[in-house]
Amino acid sequence: MKAVVFDMDGVIFDSERLAKTCWMEIGDERGIQNFSYAFDQIIGLNYQAEKDVMCGIYGEDFPFDDIYKEAGERKLKKCLNGHYPLKSGIVELLAFLKENEYKVGLASSTSEDIVRMHITNAGLLPYFDCLICGNMVKNSKPDPEIFLLACKTLNVLPEETYIIEDSYNGIRAAHSAGAFTIMVPDLKMPTEEMRELSDLILEDLYEVQEELSYVKKNKIL
Repeated sequence: MKAVVFDMDGVIFDSERLAKTCWMEIGDERGIQNFSYAFDQIIGLNYQAEKDVMCGIYGEDFPFDDIYKEAGERKLKKCLNGHYPLKSGIVELLAFLKENEYKVGLASSTSEDIVRMHITNAGLLPYFDCLICGNMVKNSKPDPEIFLLACKTLNVLPEETYIIEDSYNGIRAAHSAGAFTIMVPDLKMPTEEMRELSDLILEDLYEVQEELSYVKKNKIL
C-alpha cells in the first residue's frame, strides 16, 4: 500500500455537525419541513449534486443558492477564529503517514477555495501531496471519479490506496474506485450496505493509525 486519501468534512474536520446545525437553524427560521432528512441526503455531495437533491425534494423554485450561501456564512461565524475543529487523531495520523513515506491526498466534494483555506488555516497543507476538490471533477460522489483522479495525481493505483471516508456516498465512491475502503463514522452510523462496501469500519483516526501501523509492521499489505 502506497497512499492514503482522505475525505475532508467529517474525517479531517469535525465540520458536519456544525454544518447541520446551521442548515437546521435556517430551516427552522424559514419553516422548511423535514429539513433534517433532506440534509442527510446531501452529505458527501458536491455543490451541484446537493442542489439537485434539494430541488428534487422541495421543487425547482427552492432557494438553494441563498440557503447554501447563508449556511456557509454561519459556519464561518461559528468557527473558532475561523478555524474548523479538527477530528481527534488527525495530526498524529498525518505525521505517521509522512514518517512512513505514504503518499497523502485529499478528495473532498467541497470547492477548492474553501478546502485550501481550511487546510491551510489548520496548518495541515504540508502533509498533503494533492488536493482534489469538487470543482475539479464532473461527477459527484458516489461516482468514483474524484478518487480515481486523486490516485492518478498521486501516481498510484486504487488498489494500492487506503481511502478514509465517513459518508455513505463517500464509501460508495471509494468502493467503486477499487480502493481499500475505511469508514470512520461521523453523523451517520454504518448500515448493512456500508458494512458490505467497507473493508474496515473503525471508531476513530487513532484506530486507523493503529491498524496501518500493525499492517506495515507485519507486512500484511
